[in-house]
Amino acid sequence: ELQKDFDRMYAEVLGYLGVDRKVNLFWGKAVVFLFATEDRFKAVEAGAFQNPMVGRPGSGQVMGLCHMMKEKVFVNSWQCPDYALFRSVLIHETVHGIMHRYSTPARLPAWADEGFSDWVAARFQPGPVELARRAQAMQFIRSGGNIVTVLDMNYRDGSWPGQNALGYAVGYAIVDVMMREAPLKFEAWLRKVKGGVPWEQALQDACGLTKQELAANVARFFATRD
Repeated sequence: ELQKDFDRMYAEVLGYLGVDRKVNLFWGKAVVFLFATEDRFKAVEAGAFQNPMVGRPGSGQVMGLCHMMKEKVFVNSWQCPDYALFRSVLIHETVHGIMHRYSTPARLPAWADEGFSDWVAARFQPGPVELARRAQAMQFIRSGGNIVTVLDMNYRDGSWPGQNALGYAVGYAIVDVMMREAPLKFEAWLRKVKGGVPWEQALQDACGLTKQELAANVARFFATRD
């Protein structure tokens, strides 16, 4: 069942990217390791992937990770009792792998990198993750939260994902608006960023928007809609 779901998800993501759905982006195949227990997942992360951060105090519960190693993609996850949550995390991490192999290894800004992965996961596995993300985003946006601060968060300086992982929720909401209002422009923006254009310049070129205008569009969209 998972295999069929993933084949369908892969084809649909390629469709969003304007790529022939029969194309294999991966170097051979993406390798997916599924572990029966959290302890085994942590042991493999620490031993095989030199990732001792998983399981450290303060790191929070990590359900899955995607490792991009040059041409290769590895997705690791453990099967928690909540099957919907497990599938959501697995899809999210696999989308990271697809995006790594799409066009170039250039990475999207954090809000889009995580937001697009969550958006795809929500389409294929709606459930507690999507509901929690959407509720958190709506509360922030409708209370006048500054969306530009989320657009400015990044992996490099440690500002991502912000307090209470706010970046994930608002990033998901931003991508949701872009995909609902102008999916072809979002695709064009992705192509430019993956081609090496700075994301703000790509936003201006592909969508005719500054980041401030994008933030205002998102706030306006969710003022009257969920």
